[in-house]
Amino acid sequence: EYYPSSHKINDPHFYPDIYIMETVENPETGEPERKYYCKHVPRKAYAFQQIIATKRTMHLVGNDIQFEHVDEAEDKISPAFEEYRKGWSQKSMDIAVGGAIYSSMVVADAALAFYMEEGEVKTRILSFMDGDILYPHFKRDGKTLELFVRCFSTYDDEGDEMANYMEIWDEKTYYVFRRKGKKQLNVVQNFIRSAKLALFNLEDYECIENTPHGFGRVPVAYHRRNDGPAWIFSQDTIEAYEMAKSQMAQNNEE
Repeated sequence: EYYPSSHKINDPHFYPDIYIMETVENPETGEPERKYYCKHVPRKAYAFQQIIATKRTMHLVGNDIQFEHVDEAEDKISPAFEEYRKGWSQKSMDIAVGGAIYSSMVVADAALAFYMEEGEVKTRILSFMDGDILYPHFKRDGKTLELFVRCFSTYDDEGDEMANYMEIWDEKTYYVFRRKGKKQLNVVQNFIRSAKLALFNLEDYECIENTPHGFGRVPVAYHRRNDGPAWIFSQDTIEAYEMAKSQMAQNNEE
């Protein structure tokens, strides 16, 4: 739905082409025979989904996020809050949050992962738009992340072939697993159903990294739009509009 090239109007089963039958004389036998021709109808697809996702994102994060906090006891801004606001600006967090929100507008979920690099806190966006499959696992309260799993595929260290990987965060540690062998396993379900230690006994996966992530909780902010992408309630209207425009273009040709 996001890309006009994949819209339903481009599917001949949804909006069929015109087939024309013509009776002609066979030059060799002189007998009449039928020939069929396909006349491709004009198809009009519009990027309304991209426009909706962009506009809704800009309405949310078009301006910088504002923070206000006053220590009522001393009637002044606390040093910790001032340091937090300074770090937010230095790390360009408004851009990171905007990117994650736009992703959730398009594919209905996204995550912002925090990590340490040379003593500095950095962020990266995890999204299905980039080929990531995200699996959050919450505690019983339904709000606090206990585990977070990112499944993705990329070239192996030798650059010869694609390999399947899993990144896993718990409250203390960051893990990276790589699949070995050919057998496909539903690793995430096995992981969530099992105890944490049982994770390291998965047959077709090997742990290639196991390091403390340096945060006091799972360093991932995850958001899911339960309704779907930003244009979900306008999709039928968009398809009807594209159909009407395509039929109008066909009538003008005739």
